[in-house]
Order: sequence, then C-alpha cells, then structure tokens
Amino acid sequence: MRATVMGLGQFGGGLAAAQFLAEQGAEVCVTDLNSPEKLRQSCNALRKWPIRFVLGTHDEADFVDAQLVVANAAVPPSNRFLALARKKGARITSEMELFLHNTQAQLLLVSGTHGKSSTVTFLEQLLRNREKPVFLGGNIGRSLLNEPGAMQANAQCVIEISSYQLEALGEVHPKVHAAGLTALAPDHLERHKTLPEYLRCKARIFELLEPDALALLPAEWWDRSPFAEARAAKPRLGWQAYGADEDLGIRNARFHTGKEDLGAVADFHVHGDFQRTNLLLALGLAQSIGVSAHDLAARLPHISGLDHRLTPLPVGPGPTVFDNGVSTTPETTLAAVLSLPSPLVLLVGGQAKSGLGYGELAAACARRGDDVHLFGAAADDLEGTFRDPGGPLCTHSTLAEAIPAAWASCKGNQTLLFSPACASFDAFTNFRARAQFFLDQIGTLRGKH
Repeated sequence: MRATVMGLGQFGGGLAAAQFLAEQGAEVCVTDLNSPEKLRQSCNALRKWPIRFVLGTHDEADFVDAQLVVANAAVPPSNRFLALARKKGARITSEMELFLHNTQAQLLLVSGTHGKSSTVTFLEQLLRNREKPVFLGGNIGRSLLNEPGAMQANAQCVIEISSYQLEALGEVHPKVHAAGLTALAPDHLERHKTLPEYLRCKARIFELLEPDALALLPAEWWDRSPFAEARAAKPRLGWQAYGADEDLGIRNARFHTGKEDLGAVADFHVHGDFQRTNLLLALGLAQSIGVSAHDLAARLPHISGLDHRLTPLPVGPGPTVFDNGVSTTPETTLAAVLSLPSPLVLLVGGQAKSGLGYGELAAACARRGDDVHLFGAAADDLEGTFRDPGGPLCTHSTLAEAIPAAWASCKGNQTLLFSPACASFDAFTNFRARAQFFLDQIGTLRGKH
C-alpha cells in the first residue's frame, strides 16, 4: 500500500504512524512543512525503515498517488491536499484512528476543554500496579500505536483525546469501555468556527462507546446540546452526571458515588478546587472497570499532579509563587485565581485566542483587588477589558519585562500567579517552553533576593 503521512510533528504521532505503516509493509512517504533541521530528531528515529521524506513543502503527487493518507490532528479535514487525496479515492485516517482500529485493550477515553491531561494522569495512577498493565497516551503527548503491550487484550489504556482528534475520526467500530468529558468552554474556535461545532466534535467521544458502556458528563452540561441529543441517540449507554452535588460527587468533605465512600477530600493533595472535579471523573472511570471504593480511597494521598497546573514553587526568598502555565484560556485562569487568596499578583498574556471573552476574568480580578500584569501580543487588546472594571493594571511588551515587574509589586506574603490565559505562539513554541522561561526567571530573581 502506498501511504502518505502528513505532518511528522514533534510529539510522536506522525512518527508512530510512519513506523507502524512501514512495519506493516506499506510504502511510506512522510511529508511536513517544517524544515529537515527542525525535524532531524524525528527523522533519525525512522532511518531504519525505507521511508521517503518530503520536508519543507508538500508535493501534490504524494497525495494523488496515495492509497492511504494519515493526517496529523493539526491538519484540518478541509485541507486542499486531503481534499485532493480524497477525490482520488484515498482513505484519510489519523494516528488515533489507526490505534483505535488495531488495539485489543480495554479503553478508557477522556476529552473536554480543561483538565483532560490532569484527569487521565489521575486515572492512570488509580489503576497503576493492579492485575492488568496500564498505559497512558493520546493527546497528552505519547502515541501508543507502537507500544506492543498497549495493543494486547489484557491491557488497559487511558487515552486523552482532543477535539481535533475526534473530528478527524472516520467510522470506528464502538469498542471503548468508558468515556467522560471534563469541564467544557469555548476553545479552538479558529478551527471549529462556532461553539456548537466544537461541542459536536466533543460529543463524538460517545459514538466510540460499546453498548452498555459508561458515559460520564459534567452535571452542568447534562441537558444541553449536543449532549442531550447524544443521550437520546444512545439510550443503552450508562449515562451518569458528575459534579460536587451529584451522585458521583462530594458530600461532607468526602468523595462518593451513591452510598460508597471514595475517600476524604483532605487526602487529595493536588491544588485547586477544579482538580477535585477532575478527580471525580477519574474515580468514576476507575470504578467502571472494577476498582473498589476501598482501593480508590487508599490511593488518594499518593496522587500527584502534572507540572504547570497550579503548581506551588518550592519555598524561597520573595513571594509565594504558583505556576499555572498550562492555562491558555480565560476560564482556566479564572478557576486558578478563585482557588487562591486575594489579592494576588497575576501574569496574563501571550497570543489571545479568537472568540474567547476575558470580561469575567477581568471583573473577578477587579472585585478581588488582584494586581494584573498583561504581557505579549495580547496586552494592548486586553488592556481595555481589564481596565474597565477598575482594578490595578500594568502592561508590558514581553514576558521578560513583566516577570520582574510583577515580582516587585508583590507585597508582604502576597501570592504571584503565572496563568497566561492566552496561547504561547507569539513568542514561544508551546506552553511548556513559556512556563519553563517563567520558572527560570523566578529562579534568577530568587537568586538576587
């Protein structure tokens, strides 16, 4: 089979697809708009297979002649090269679809807007070291397509799946044991155009569930479109709402499902009220595959969170500092702000996403008396939004200028929170690079203190 992998990328998906297809005997072409220098590490990892590389450009011939095209999730389905391949009769697929088609493992899927990575990380820790091997992958940054253990029937796979990956799926035979959505809010509207279309992509996760499988929804979305329609279309699924006041919820400072006690909230040491909601989803999914309430409660004290998720920095000279560098939307920053004492000093900025509103965040910061420092490409556009409510405000051209100014404005034991609420692409390759820059600068400031 002649196969074209479109988008090698730097996070493993294209690399895994190319390796998988080459090992199956396909004649593989890898094409990516990035330069050979930028993709050197990924290309070197594929040198042992007879793969042809077309880098820095796309050639129409590689799509016209292909029988199969594996498109990176970042490539929209409307892309002209994909349209050309489709017209010539090629099957368009993705790394995620290849995995779902070929694995025999028990699958637990998580999607949503905020908290996906935290939820799957909590879930993997709840399942770890039991009778079956557990694998974590998907949008969190690790493909399982070439992980032999993750393809076996005795394995359990915890998968984070994005709206892009769900949108790109063709018809996948329902085989997922349980799935859930984390908190939902407008996001990626530059790709999906409208909130209803974005939510429709999220609702696709429930199409992957086998009959009688568990489907978990945030309580606030239970009766809202398109999820009410999904429940009506698949009434055999074990639909369940979760949230603080739900059957799967929090009562008397304890996690519970029905009458079963799942442990004390005080035993869960990850910062942020929103993380408790993420944990509820993970607990519900873990119970669906037979983990007892006793075992879940026993594991709570040992669960750790991911970096850059409202992470307190080690105590040192200067103010208390929290790194919430994962935040690229105003909703996630608002949740972080409300989880900390007021007033705090807040760093917000980067590249604003289209279609998102920052008014609620600005109003909350003004109400609390938080001192906001705006930075980057979004600073000028956001200045009016944050100035209107009347709270303390400073603007800076770059993050490098904003960090020492925010540090200096902290008074007494006031908290400094880095929670950008915007994309990083105005100055950094991704949110991790931006967060690391913040951490490095804080380290420098503490050294001078």
